[in-house]
Amino acid sequence: MMNAEHHEGSRLLGGKI
Repeated sequence: MMNAEHHEGSRLLGGKI
């Protein structure tokens, strides 16, 4: 479950930056 959350954050950061 933690992995899923971390993955989502990475996607948001990648899309934002």
